Amino acid sequence: MRYALKAAVRGTVLIGESISVDAGEFQIRLDAHPSGLLKSVFISLQVPPDKVAALSSSVSPGRGAAIVSLKIGGDRELRSRLVTQLQILESHLGFVTGGALISIDWANPDEEFIPETEEDQGNVPIRSVSYERAYDKAPVRIPSPILKDIIKNAGRNPELTVPQAFFREGMNFFRQFRYALAFYHFYFILEDFFAHGKSSQAGALAEFARSAELNTISTNSLALLLQEPRHKKALTDLFAREGCELSTTGLYSLLFRVRGDLHHYSSRSTTSHFTPFDQAEFESITLLAMLISGQALANREPVKFTFTPVTMGSPGSA
Repeated sequence: MRYALKAAVRGTVLIGESISVDAGEFQIRLDAHPSGLLKSVFISLQVPPDKVAALSSSVSPGRGAAIVSLKIGGDRELRSRLVTQLQILESHLGFVTGGALISIDWANPDEEFIPETEEDQGNVPIRSVSYERAYDKAPVRIPSPILKDIIKNAGRNPELTVPQAFFREGMNFFRQFRYALAFYHFYFILEDFFAHGKSSQAGALAEFARSAELNTISTNSLALLLQEPRHKKALTDLFAREGCELSTTGLYSLLFRVRGDLHHYSSRSTTSHFTPFDQAEFESITLLAMLISGQALANREPVKFTFTPVTMGSPGSA
């Protein structure tokens, strides 16, 4: 059996017609649109005999309202190897084409299971799976009276326009799983409201600690996220790795250090830094920065309302 990923391509790379290449353990096919533009990358590898069972799928009668019940197998290690190869290809093609390749969607590829024997065919009745990771996209309803008040009072506090723009952009990056850029935008708001022009670590942290408002917001936001097991583990690990106390005061140090980590990169460093390929570890701290900066903005908004970000949950598949 072969395990494959098919990832859509964004860009204007003209390849004319589809081509296939053997690259070590990988078989790679670049598929062309009728126009000749590269439209997708298909990459596969041989499944070791000891992993075949884990990749098996099944279809059985459903229960309740479900017509059928589907079991779809997978293997994290094999998928990671395929994704890594897509990332490598994305970097090199993006460079040699001078940026004509915008992206290979390695975060949301289709998965395919390719049987090579009769036994394989019985193990994989489900040959292809397509899904997309996304945060909740449910609409947010604003009652007419509140909406009218917002419009009438939008110009009352012009100093909020830029910080609110940072917040909106931060939310957009967060939904795209671009946590590093999202974190920066939320941190800018905290820096503007509470650092009072201080940019050094000692100066900024001293100003943060002096703010009763920031202390209250930070304490409540941290307590809220620590109630969720996934975020509790991620934050606890991050506090420990950065040598920060798991407290409100320690949080200020962590926020400042994460800002620094995301601003620098060295392949020789053993400290975790931002790369375009691995941002998932920054999700929880970015969500925490979102909660704190969002509440700080809500406290200054002329129209009072309950601030509830739309991305509190985990990204699901659709």
